[in-house]
Amino acid sequence: MQAIAAPNVALIKYWGKGDQKTNSPASGSISLTLSAEALWAKTKVLSRDVSKGVIGPTMEINGTRAVVGDSLLRLLDGFSQCAHLTGVSTSCGSSTLGVTEELSRDISIVSQTNIPVASGVASSAAGAAALALALNEYYRTNFDRKTLSCLARLYSGSGARSMYPGAVEMVYDINAHPLLHWHAVPLAVHPSFHSLECLILLFSCTPKPLSSTEAMNRCIDHPSQRARLARVPARLDRCRSALQRGCFNDLAEVCEEDWKCMHSVVQEATGVTYIPEDGRTFSDWVTTQRRTAGLQAFCTYDAGPNCIVFGFPEDFSRIRKIQPHFQYLACKIAW
Repeated sequence: MQAIAAPNVALIKYWGKGDQKTNSPASGSISLTLSAEALWAKTKVLSRDVSKGVIGPTMEINGTRAVVGDSLLRLLDGFSQCAHLTGVSTSCGSSTLGVTEELSRDISIVSQTNIPVASGVASSAAGAAALALALNEYYRTNFDRKTLSCLARLYSGSGARSMYPGAVEMVYDINAHPLLHWHAVPLAVHPSFHSLECLILLFSCTPKPLSSTEAMNRCIDHPSQRARLARVPARLDRCRSALQRGCFNDLAEVCEEDWKCMHSVVQEATGVTYIPEDGRTFSDWVTTQRRTAGLQAFCTYDAGPNCIVFGFPEDFSRIRKIQPHFQYLACKIAW
């Protein structure tokens, strides 16, 4: 069976790792999950013949063999640990798991995606969620969405949020097992926001100059990153409140504030500038139009060059008419 998942776009960014062992974030985050009709990752897991002596997992993405890295091994470890913690039975044996080795790793993972990889459009989030869903189906572990969000996080920190549609928050549960401390939860949203849509401006579909993981690692001890993390809880409160009240301008202001802060940290700590000059000019124009001409739209950038705009259909028509020279990709939000 093939599992499918969509990317999510962070409104309040996940930027900074806490516990490296569990790939946990240093703070919470809030995102909107897009519809898989436009952007998707599809993954299936198959048993592999190891009679020739080559053991362990293999992975293929869009027909190209991928390196089996720490993120995949961490995810497979997580499945075994969660199966042991919850006492589930799996297809790997008729009895309840008692040791982690009972989950076979002699598997082939075959993934396809139409999302530009490593270009700042959350391809890893969709890939992580689809992979966790596919492994859950293959192993027949029947984990719930909360557990699967923790497992997806082991592969990609933002992957946890793609386990749910709509607005999603990454939260910390102090009473949970360390593996399950950080998980995603769906957020209530005012009905007026259900007509929100997403417009992506594609400035580049090539891999970015510095991966998100490497950039985060370089930011860990920088003073500007510590200052940013101290401000995240208040921004989460403001974002959550705006979503629940249906206050678009409040949502726009806090989201713009957050992505600009994150990219300022990246620039100061690494010297890397992800956003092209045309992207900055466009996002400044959107902000000005919202504040002075009533445009109901705002921009955000993940760690990459491509601009993600949230707004309403009539406002997107206005943007396309006034700024016709950009390459746009329209996406629905998965409510």
